[in-house]
Amino acid sequence: MMVLCAGLLVGCDKEEEYEPIKPPIEEPDEPITTPSTDDIIKTKIGDIDMIVGSNEWRCIAYGDGKYVAGNNQGQITTSTDGKTWATPKTIPNIKVFSDIVYGNGKFIAVSYFGASKGQGYITTSTDGVNWTTPKVVGDGFGWNGVTYGDGKFVAVGSGGYIATSIDGVNWTTTTPYNVSWRGVIYAASMFVAANNNKYIAYSTDGVTWTMNQYSKDSWQRIAYGNGKFVVLGTNGYSMTSTDGKSWTTPVRFAEFLSGRTWQDIIFANGKFIAVAGLGYISTSTDGINWTTPEQIKDESGKVVTATLNGVCAMP
Repeated sequence: MMVLCAGLLVGCDKEEEYEPIKPPIEEPDEPITTPSTDDIIKTKIGDIDMIVGSNEWRCIAYGDGKYVAGNNQGQITTSTDGKTWATPKTIPNIKVFSDIVYGNGKFIAVSYFGASKGQGYITTSTDGVNWTTPKVVGDGFGWNGVTYGDGKFVAVGSGGYIATSIDGVNWTTTTPYNVSWRGVIYAASMFVAANNNKYIAYSTDGVTWTMNQYSKDSWQRIAYGNGKFVVLGTNGYSMTSTDGKSWTTPVRFAEFLSGRTWQDIIFANGKFIAVAGLGYISTSTDGINWTTPEQIKDESGKVVTATLNGVCAMP
């Protein structure tokens, strides 16, 4: 950061003397502050033990006996119990991790921002600790979501881009539609993707997609359970589908509240669980009828008011 300091001294003598302008002083950039792992919250929602990423911790996945979380500073941390977390490790070229998935014996982490804004990087790890050098997949856009199913990984991002990979290293990209995809899931032999401009798309192979538009909300993330898909909207709407193709009329389960943007949804122990800003959660057994949103508490019993981003159920 360049700071220009100039001083002006006016004397009372007949001959005015001026203090010369000081040269610019170059100061080093402030170091990046590592987000505290205290913001990765272990909590209990009913009878379900959960791990929730808050504030700058964006995404969490579970696999091979450990939890892996990514943040807005391009860092990853791991835990075996959801309480004690390793010192966050900075992954080169990554600025913002947006999603992590575990499949076929490895973790895949995708980013929205990389070394250059808008470049989406993807990195892989077999243990959650040691990661491959991040690879730019596509150019000029970022990745928002990733899933695993039917023997392949599928990532979705901005600009309508969708990528598929068998090994998580070599990717093939396609742009079936010019929309920004937010989340993707594989369940019931179907890939389903959500878009922030009211679109939902489905595919049996992750390559060829069919898209339909639904009113009411900016669709964010998708979960599957009890024989149905449930898609979550940022403004408190949800829709359900038994096949991923045809969807019910959107229902509003939460009134708008400034700062309470709904971020993620999962299914665990017979319930859909949605998380939002200001520490709010809501649950449902059918994706239609939801509990009144309430703020969660951490293990100490303190009410959480932070933005809840990613959520993971403990096995």
